[in-house]
Order: sequence, then C-alpha cells, then structure tokens
Amino acid sequence: MLAPAIAGRFEELTQRRYEGVRLTAQLSTEGVVVGGAVRSMERMSVGTREQLSTLYRLSLAEYLKTTVVLDDQLVQSDDTRMDWFRALLVEKARNFQIIVFTCRPVDYVPQGAMVPSGQKTSQDSDAGFVRAIDLLRAIRRR
Repeated sequence: MLAPAIAGRFEELTQRRYEGVRLTAQLSTEGVVVGGAVRSMERMSVGTREQLSTLYRLSLAEYLKTTVVLDDQLVQSDDTRMDWFRALLVEKARNFQIIVFTCRPVDYVPQGAMVPSGQKTSQDSDAGFVRAIDLLRAIRRR
C-alpha cells in the first residue's frame, strides 16, 4: 500500500532521473530502475539514499497517523532537493506531526520563519502548522 506513494514521490524528487523504486512486500528496497534495469542502492549517492529513507519514514508516518522524528536526516541534500523537501514537509505537517532536530534550520524553514533574536523561544509560520524552536533558549540547565 505504501510502495506507490514512496515510488511516486521519489520519481518526483529526482525529476524522473530514476524510473522507479523496486520495493519488496516488506518495503525493503531492492534497487532503483534506471534505463529499464534495476540498480543496487549502493550505486546511489549517500544523499539520495537518505532522501529515499526520509520518504519511507514520511509515508509510513502518514499512513499510521503518527509522529515522525528526523535528526538532520537530509544533511547530504543539495539546495534544489532541500527546497522540494521543505515544501513537502510543510504540506505533510497539516496531516501529522513532524519533528526535526537540526543544526541547520534554514534547510527546513525559510529565514522569515526563524526564531528572532531576543527572549522568544519559538516562531510559528504556515498558519501555525510549522513551529521553529530555538532549543538553546528553550532548554535551561540548572
């Protein structure tokens, strides 16, 4: 049930560079289809494998209607793919909770949605569906 959603998003993300993703019934990845042939995952870049993994996690969280936690999952992504993922995360945030821990917040939220300097610890955007939190200010050590 999840395979078509994962494969479709992956094709969209890669601008059809890959013709598809070959998934098993247990949702493990056999490889990607390029020029009609299945290539092993090891032939893909680390960034592309991380992106596919993120699509798996987002699709599963949406299906289960649960929260997903990403810990700088997309650090190996280029600007074009980060723009695509940023839009996808905002879209999916309307359906289920996504928590992202990152040391590079501008990868996930635009500059205008960042927590401003001062006493504030969070900033909401996208009609309240996205909340940026500055953990250095929000968490206090005793």
